[in-house]
Amino acid sequence: MSSAELPDQTHRRRLWGTTRAVRPSSLSLWLPPLVIATALFVLSHHGTLPVEAPTSDLVAHAIAYCVLGLLVVRALHGGLRPLRWRPAVASVVITTVYGATDEWHQSFVPGRTPSLADLAADGVGALIAVGLFALLHRLFGKSSPDGGFSPT
Repeated sequence: MSSAELPDQTHRRRLWGTTRAVRPSSLSLWLPPLVIATALFVLSHHGTLPVEAPTSDLVAHAIAYCVLGLLVVRALHGGLRPLRWRPAVASVVITTVYGATDEWHQSFVPGRTPSLADLAADGVGALIAVGLFALLHRLFGKSSPDGGFSPT
């Protein structure tokens, strides 16, 4: 495959006078969302949070799940690439389903109760993440002929 045929998500690096393709590894893409998901699980396993949140509970949920959603959509896209609908929808579903399992998990933790309002805030955070991903690509990603959106 010549360097002209490489996909957009491939970065090129000069090494010893030759150009070689460098793609993000699966580990570098999926480790950050796994770390955040683990941190959310650990935090929700405590009856009370170790630190009082400076914002409302719903805003804290939206921010936390926006971060998780941003990392999931990045992993599904294979890096900072033009936003595609299927991975974008999949990231919202994955992030929101994780939020639902977290709320269910809280039903077993003494002092914690599951909340549909928290789950809704998780979903809103996941939706914001998709918009933020598109914005970040527009600001920092490579330009694409279709304006950043792809039907697949």
